[in-house]
Amino acid sequence: LKAIQAQSGATLHVDQSTKDLGMSVIRISGSEEAVSTAKSLIDRKVSEVKIPLQDVGGMNTVAYEYHIDQSYVGFFIGRGGEQVKRIKAQTGATVVIDQSTKDLGYS
Repeated sequence: LKAIQAQSGATLHVDQSTKDLGMSVIRISGSEEAVSTAKSLIDRKVSEVKIPLQDVGGMNTVAYEYHIDQSYVGFFIGRGGEQVKRIKAQTGATVVIDQSTKDLGYS
């Protein structure tokens, strides 16, 4: 991680609170360019050592976390959650919006 931070200029934080579920979350922060570079470097590293995660349904799963500026969260969710429901229906992905950080300006 230190090498990715040095190469990208982004800050990376590993949240291992879900480690017992077989995954951890990497939070990337910095300029748009730094975050994009870090994400590419992480994706490349993961693809080198990728061992598919197995969820309860037996499907391979991958998780990504994005920070959305709090002023856009309502737009992203949609009225009655319609946008989130649409994303799930079209992709089969599970979308979770954690608003515990909304006081920091993002979710």
